[in-house]
Order: sequence, then C-alpha cells, then structure tokens
Amino acid sequence: MSNLKQHKQALFCNDNEAINDYETAMHNAVQAVSAWLKNEKMYTGGSIKQMRALISGFNPTKEGMGVQKSLDHLVEIFLNPSLKVHHPHSLAHLHCPTMVTSQIAEVLINATNQSMDSWDQSPAGSIMEEHLINWLRQKSRLWRRHIRRVHFWWYSI
Repeated sequence: MSNLKQHKQALFCNDNEAINDYETAMHNAVQAVSAWLKNEKMYTGGSIKQMRALISGFNPTKEGMGVQKSLDHLVEIFLNPSLKVHHPHSLAHLHCPTMVTSQIAEVLINATNQSMDSWDQSPAGSIMEEHLINWLRQKSRLWRRHIRRVHFWWYSI
C-alpha cells in the first residue's frame, strides 16, 4: 500500500479510527451482499472461459489497492458471478443456504482470530467446543453405545 493511512485501514486494530474503518468496511461488504441477494438470477457468472478471463485480471501487487477497491474488485470477480445456492432453481445442489447465525459466528471467529490449536488461542472457543461435543453425544446417545470416547489431543470424553 502506498501510504501509512491506507495500510492502517487494512489492519484490525483497537483504536477509534481503526474501529470506524472496520465498521465502514463491514457495512460496505454487507451492502454488497444485500445487493447480490436482491438480484433474482441464480447465476450471472458466464462460462468457465469467461470466468477465467474475469479472474485472470486479478493481479495482486506489493502496493495493494486499499480496502474499498479490494472489496469492489472482489464483488466484481467473486461475489457477483457466484452461484446462489439459496435460489429455488438451485435447491437440488449439494450446498444448502447458510444460516444467518452461522454468518454472524464467522464474523466473530474472524474478528477474534480463533485457533482451536490451544487454549491460549481460543479460551472461549475451546470450552464451547467441549460443550457442543457433549451435547451432540447426549443427543445421539453415543455414551450408551460401543463408542465411549471421543479423543482430541487436548481433551478426552
């Protein structure tokens, strides 16, 4: 990136200016997704050849292009030509529509940069994972069957 201000806008920091930049960028991303959802066509991407030509124009540079230009470019080459798996004509597809709660969770996971490798990298996430595994075991009655233990390198139930 060509200047410090532009570089700082790309970082997720906890000062007021960075928080405002984050809120603006996320708002713009949500607006882009909303506009994409409002287009009633299931697919607008074109043929494989057309998609390759569109994406081949993506050439990252050392200087970068800034957050807003990056978003605009990704909307053009990724979001707009993507298949809408929630579309009625796409319902037989292997992917199903996502839940809004899962999209919210992805934002939270990304913001906290969780890693399930160790406790220090995901204290809340590790406990939530244990809780979810126990809940799933109870729902599926695994504790009453031959499968008695689920092993993770840090945790055994």
